[in-house]
Amino acid sequence: MVISREEAHLTVIAIPVLLSLLAAIGCTSVAVDVSFELPAEISLPNIRTLGVVEFALAPGDQVDSPTCGQDLTEELSQAIQDKRHFGFVERADLEAAIREEQLSLSDLFENSAEAQKLGRKVRADGLILGRIKVYHYGEQLFEPRPTWFDRYLRPLAFWLDAADREPRTYIHTRTGEAKVHVSLKVLDVTSGCDLAIKNPYCELTEEQTARNADPPPNDQIDLFRRCRLAIVEEYADAISPYRKKEDVRFRTGGAYCFRRLLRGIGLVDPNELEQGIDFVRHGNWSHALEVFEAAATQAAADDDRIGRGKALWNVALTHTCRNDFQKARDVLHEAWSLMPDESQAYSKTLRWIRRREAEMRKLDLQLNTHD
Repeated sequence: MVISREEAHLTVIAIPVLLSLLAAIGCTSVAVDVSFELPAEISLPNIRTLGVVEFALAPGDQVDSPTCGQDLTEELSQAIQDKRHFGFVERADLEAAIREEQLSLSDLFENSAEAQKLGRKVRADGLILGRIKVYHYGEQLFEPRPTWFDRYLRPLAFWLDAADREPRTYIHTRTGEAKVHVSLKVLDVTSGCDLAIKNPYCELTEEQTARNADPPPNDQIDLFRRCRLAIVEEYADAISPYRKKEDVRFRTGGAYCFRRLLRGIGLVDPNELEQGIDFVRHGNWSHALEVFEAAATQAAADDDRIGRGKALWNVALTHTCRNDFQKARDVLHEAWSLMPDESQAYSKTLRWIRRREAEMRKLDLQLNTHD
């Protein structure tokens, strides 16, 4: 394609203007998903070995499946074992002891003395006891409704006969809803006290539709499975340390989103802040720290207060992610002194550092207790 000299001249002018506009609206910070190890919500310092007793089904409970107690027990046992925080009593040993002592699951949940007796027999420090309160699935078939076209547009087709303007296509909808509600606790075999008492609840809904026909049934088995896993994960995380991802916002030199697009097609090279963020994304904290510190040093040499402040801000975040909290506070304060307009962000980040420090103290205590 051949363009005129005037068109070429306008293009030369337009490109820098467009780039400047995109830079002005570009990202000045970017959120990076960082995985942190967090302490259990509930500390169990005296419990080193756990057993999971099969969930009880008390009379009158709204329970649709006779095997739900076994399913929940197996999945909770696996989730606790995967955490590798507690020693574990094999289910076969527990079941053999329950049969030998002729104990009922409901009595174990209600009677601490009976549960203590079982715990001592299998040499457990604690027993997880559960009771299923609700395990119910229900479906509802709704009144068919015409499609949007048939409801609003077909009646406007004045050239058609009145009968032809009536709706022809109807949407049939079937919803399925699974509800699971359980009570859970850890019995301290030594003291007989109930610990970590929780009543997790999960409700999930699925919808099927069809045109001019009854929709297929919903996947009841999958809905129950997802409810069970949500409850199991919630309780396992409540009593064991776990990992969770959190957004950490790192400072950029500006226009990060646009520059990342250009980097993807090879038009620009990453600057030091972008290189550091790339290392953060890959969990390479030592290299990220080196790059951010080098960027801060270079900004100081260039007498760039804002650039140094952004680099030091990232240094503080990196120290926090490496659990070096005193350095993180010191460097963050220096970054704020270079960017005094960031008082609100400084206060928010400082609270985050303190929260992470408190979490790590609690986590260290939980891990050292179980060494």
